[in-house]
Amino acid sequence: MASNSLLTETLFTSLVTAAILLQLEAVLRDVIDVQAIASVFIAGLFIGLATLVRPIGEVLIVVAPLPAIFLGGLAPTKRIALALLAVSVPLVIIAGWSYRNWDRRGLWRFSTIAALDTYYYRAAGVLAYENGRSFEEVRTELVRSTGNSEEALSPEITEDLSRQGRAILRSHPGAFCIVALRGFLKSAFSVDRCGLRILCGFETPRREADAGISEKILSILSSPLLSLVLLMEYCLLAFTWAGAALALWCLRDSPSGNKALCMIPLFAAVLLLAAAAGPEGYDRFRVPAMPLLAIVAASGWTGRYRLIANSRTTRTHV
Repeated sequence: MASNSLLTETLFTSLVTAAILLQLEAVLRDVIDVQAIASVFIAGLFIGLATLVRPIGEVLIVVAPLPAIFLGGLAPTKRIALALLAVSVPLVIIAGWSYRNWDRRGLWRFSTIAALDTYYYRAAGVLAYENGRSFEEVRTELVRSTGNSEEALSPEITEDLSRQGRAILRSHPGAFCIVALRGFLKSAFSVDRCGLRILCGFETPRREADAGISEKILSILSSPLLSLVLLMEYCLLAFTWAGAALALWCLRDSPSGNKALCMIPLFAAVLLLAAAAGPEGYDRFRVPAMPLLAIVAASGWTGRYRLIANSRTTRTHV
């Protein structure tokens, strides 16, 4: 993992997690006062700052007004006002940065990353799937077609590539859905064996993608340490997703505060995973979602134990 990716991922994750915790704190107070309004405002600010760190944070704008939905005892006008306040903060930050890009480059766009990703990654993945070719091969051809550069392109070329990418996705909706679903599942459940090998101090003689399933299994089993670390990571993933499923199951009889404790972080986590879903899906894309999923899983497992304890108490009294 490149050092710049590690640093931005850590900062982005910290800002997003802090924003969601502030939202939950405002909802769990169950009273609309200055502290609750300040929490919602600062949460919107953190979402805006997170978007500056990684433009993928734009999808979290729809999460900003969620506390207004779960706060009880609010008149409709106050609920709408609080939602507008929450969403206006990140929108102002995004609009300000978009104006800065228009002033300097003549391009009214928050970031060119999304436009280039649409062409170099999403469209490349769809074309690779439709033609039975490897993703890297198709992506390399697309990069070469623009002068072997994914950066420092003129605003006109960037907009043209974005239009071409969207046109390819519209022309192959089925392939786009399949590629996106694969990317989502890979980001949500996969474990990067190459990264673990490096972490454990082993060399990777060849790319994992070039090896067959039997070769991958033998490579993992050849190292007890690598096998143990891989097993631990899969167990933690299973435990987290199982807790999230339990949280959803326990929502039926939960009060509004507990529903917010589950729905807000889960919605934000799924949005982040879905926004990163593509043919290049890495488990690194799961990093910002993991603290949010941990909150949901904790709610699910504690709710499950609470239900068991209540049922035992009921049987005892009977």
